[in-house]
Amino acid sequence: MGSSFRNWLIGITQNTVLQELRRSRRYTGRLNRYANLLEKSLQAEEPEKEDERGKVLMDCLEHLDARSAEIVRARYSLSHSIEEIADTAGRTSGAVRTLLYRARSQLRTCMEKKGIWR
Repeated sequence: MGSSFRNWLIGITQNTVLQELRRSRRYTGRLNRYANLLEKSLQAEEPEKEDERGKVLMDCLEHLDARSAEIVRARYSLSHSIEEIADTAGRTSGAVRTLLYRARSQLRTCMEKKGIWR
């Protein structure tokens, strides 16, 4: 009986981990698509001529705090590397990655509220 319970528990654990990995891959995929859209919108000469998603994205970008907006612009508009941004901002590369992740998440939430994010 002890080994049956153990096997049952291992099966539940494996399934839970697999479900979390699948969810994480879907979330990461959406963030990557979003990052591409962000980069395209920021590099456009006239964002007002972009599609509705680009306009909403630019509006959401304006609602970020100044530090986050600057890091997003440096990364996606100016194409600076994480290391370059870290040096300029006086932060570690890990801190810049964290700030970018949080900024993208805030932008995603803003776009979801406006009905743009899929």
